Amino acid sequence: MTGGPESSLPGTDNIDEDPGDSSTHAFLRRVSTHLSLVGKVHPREVTREQESLDDDAPDDSVLLLPERHQASEYVDCFFSHLNATYRYLPRAKMDRLVGQIYTNTAAAMKDDATLGLFLSVVSCGCVWMPSWKGHDLVVCRDRANLMLRTAAKKLRKASTKLPPTMVLLQARFAYCQALIACHKYDSAWLALGKTIRLSQIIGLGRRRIEQAPLDQFEWRGLFWSIFMADRYLAMFLGRPFGISAHDISIPLPEEPPLSLDSELGPEERTLVPGTVGHINILEIASRIMSTLYGARPLLAAEKESCVISFESELEAWLEKTPSFFHSDQMSDKGVFYSVSWLFKRQQRTIRSAYCFTKMLLYRSFLLDDLTNRSIGTPSSEQPQLSEYSHKCRSAAVAMAELAAEFSSDETYNPVFWGTSHSIFCAIAVLVVSFLLFDDRSQLEPIIENAMKAHMRLTMPNSPQRQRLLEVSKHTLGSPNALYVATHPPNDERVLDNALGNGTGAQQYANEIWRLADAPPMRRGPSQSIAPPASLSAVDLLNGPTTLSIADGQAISEMSLDTATADLESGLQMMFDIGFDKVTFGGDFSGLY
Repeated sequence: MTGGPESSLPGTDNIDEDPGDSSTHAFLRRVSTHLSLVGKVHPREVTREQESLDDDAPDDSVLLLPERHQASEYVDCFFSHLNATYRYLPRAKMDRLVGQIYTNTAAAMKDDATLGLFLSVVSCGCVWMPSWKGHDLVVCRDRANLMLRTAAKKLRKASTKLPPTMVLLQARFAYCQALIACHKYDSAWLALGKTIRLSQIIGLGRRRIEQAPLDQFEWRGLFWSIFMADRYLAMFLGRPFGISAHDISIPLPEEPPLSLDSELGPEERTLVPGTVGHINILEIASRIMSTLYGARPLLAAEKESCVISFESELEAWLEKTPSFFHSDQMSDKGVFYSVSWLFKRQQRTIRSAYCFTKMLLYRSFLLDDLTNRSIGTPSSEQPQLSEYSHKCRSAAVAMAELAAEFSSDETYNPVFWGTSHSIFCAIAVLVVSFLLFDDRSQLEPIIENAMKAHMRLTMPNSPQRQRLLEVSKHTLGSPNALYVATHPPNDERVLDNALGNGTGAQQYANEIWRLADAPPMRRGPSQSIAPPASLSAVDLLNGPTTLSIADGQAISEMSLDTATADLESGLQMMFDIGFDKVTFGGDFSGLY
């Protein structure tokens, strides 16, 4: 192995600062940097910026509405782009509501639940417009947040009247969707919890003997949409489920009759198989989470029996779900027919959920194999890897291949938070596989491509993202190079010491800061720049900082312990998020 920890500092023997360095240590450092960076904005990261609850916003009499043509476009986005499997609102109902709002119809303008529904739906559509039409993400998110504050006030007033109406429950769930799209995950968690409790007052999850077809569509569609959101939020945030599976007796959505085409649109019938497939795979995933990762640890025999049972459930799911949604049908090359966006979105969403479910089923076996690995022992003498570890690796590779489709699709951006989490988990599984399996040269490009797709879903195109990609490509093999790329130095000789090539390094650093719209490198008197005590990958997002000048400490003296600690910090974040707060009890340095 080359390029180990002892060779990562300038001025040492056996230095390896080739930008193409592919040593295990350098590769893991790149992955660690990526995981540290995206982990800082992950829904589960407690150091994220604190949220303010819209429910606590003061009341006012001002009703802020977009122009009517904008509202209609946002509603269209809601139905035609973002809700591939959350089908709980009749389209004609919302179209009528838009007309009533903009003609100042008294009944609509005075009803808080109705106004809350309108504002929540248009907020959802607004924040998804960048994905659909390429609008500016920051501008749309700001607009959506303004409307959400007003929606929160209306829903707060409407929720004081019990029992709740169907309109109120639909409004509250659309509000939850908008909060998630705006990355207000804790607020969404609380809002969804209240929505679940209100829905239980009217028995939304219970079977009803007789219902008109339109009522049946709304009741079933809303309950199962709430169910899916509850499962995703719980699994991705690492929190308990809000709906008990034992309390559910309402049937799954069914194909609506032709008589409802005027209310729902003719395409609604064609979306039912994908919706049902999505619900079913999440039911399996939630049972796996509750059974294998519950408060009571399972004995080995119990665990084996449960895994076999869940494998049978997954086989049954494949048999009853159209092959269009199967993960083994990943490649669509050679298909000569056009697939609409909603079907493509359904396909990718369900495939992603299937891969995530399989990783969830097998990942504990992969961790067991990692824990049982004997440090310093040749791979030929290591214990044989579990069959389930191979299956977990295969599921992660399938997820990474699916992610590669996203990296070239401009519609995918940070609103796809669920897909982003699944890719994070796949990267985590692949990194552990990288440490265990002998085919590292095959896994490395798969992980690199997954990180590229993951970055698209974590940060929009921006100078900061460009800087990260450039640094990752060229210099993340050296912690000193990372430091220089993120902090413009005052002295070119410091650059020489750090990167070993004064001219090339100077041009590279200036190019990095040009991409970030930051000041070019300043030439000044001979001075040394003291690196911070701890260099975090999140510095890549923060841009230039004011650094103190400290005599006697140059960048080339950056502590190896600090670099190693940063690497291990990123790997621990991998276990925290990708493996649900598992703490690796061994020595990280022995893994690479």
